[in-house]
Amino acid sequence: MTNPQTDRPSYGSAHAANVGNAGMKRPRGREIRPLASLLPYVLRRRMDLALAGVFLLLAAAANLAVPVAFRGVIDHGFAAGAEAAVDRAFLGLAGVALLMAVFSASRFYFVSKIGERIVADLRGDVYTHLLSRPPGYQEFLEAWRDPKHEDHKANRTWAGRSFDPEAFDIEKIQKAIRIALRRCKGGYRFRLEP
Repeated sequence: MTNPQTDRPSYGSAHAANVGNAGMKRPRGREIRPLASLLPYVLRRRMDLALAGVFLLLAAAANLAVPVAFRGVIDHGFAAGAEAAVDRAFLGLAGVALLMAVFSASRFYFVSKIGERIVADLRGDVYTHLLSRPPGYQEFLEAWRDPKHEDHKANRTWAGRSFDPEAFDIEKIQKAIRIALRRCKGGYRFRLEP
C-alpha cells in the first residue's frame, strides 16, 4: 500500500516486508518454546482437544486392526474354502476400513477446528489490541519515527528515551494506572474535560 501524497510504501507495508525478509534469513530453529504462548488459546478448546485425542487413538487402533483383518481374510476366508467365510472375512475388512476412515476424518475435523478457532481467537485479540489504541497514536508514531517531522522532538521529549513503540503492553499500563490510583487513595477525582 502506498501513500498517495508521497507515492512511497507506507510504514506498515515496509515493516511487513522487512519482517518477511528477516524470517527467510533466520536459520530454522528447533526450539518449541515460542509455541508456549499459544497454550492459553489451546486450553480454551479442551473439549475439541479431548475429542481429537480420542479420535486419534481410535484411528490408530483401526489402522493397527487392518493387518489383523487381512489375516482373517486369508486364514478364515481362503483357508476355509467356503464362500460364506470369505464374504464374512471381506465384510470384516471393509468394516475395519470404514471405521478407520470415519475415525481419521473425525480426527482431521477436530484438529482443523482447533487450528481455525485458535487463529480466529488470535485475530480477535490482535484487532481488540489495535482498536484499544488511542486515535492519535498512529500520528504520534509517524512523528516519533520521522526526524524531519515537526513534532518529532516534542514527542521524543514527552515520551522519554525508554519508550519503545514495539513493546507496548496494555496489561502493564493498566496495572501501573491501578497502582497509581491506589496510591492516591481517592485524592484525585476524575473530571470530564469540556
